[in-house]
Amino acid sequence: MVVRNVTQAKEELSSLLSQVEKDEEVFIRRGDKTIAKLVKVEETPARRLVGLMKGEFWVAEDLDAMSPDLEKMFYGGTLDPS
Repeated sequence: MVVRNVTQAKEELSSLLSQVEKDEEVFIRRGDKTIAKLVKVEETPARRLVGLMKGEFWVAEDLDAMSPDLEKMFYGGTLDPS
């Protein structure tokens, strides 16, 4: 654990960042109070979404086709009772 005041942190920033890269925690204080903690940022791998479900389901060729009865239900009109 490394503790520096604000002035020291400004002067030693490059060195402090090198320590953070080595998983060292760096605390910055102003007077008697700790005001910041420098920690290494862990990068997360990018998520691949395109093609994620490929081969898991299929879409019918006529997905957007409507029967006349269904079209009447959506767009008004009455259905034939026969």
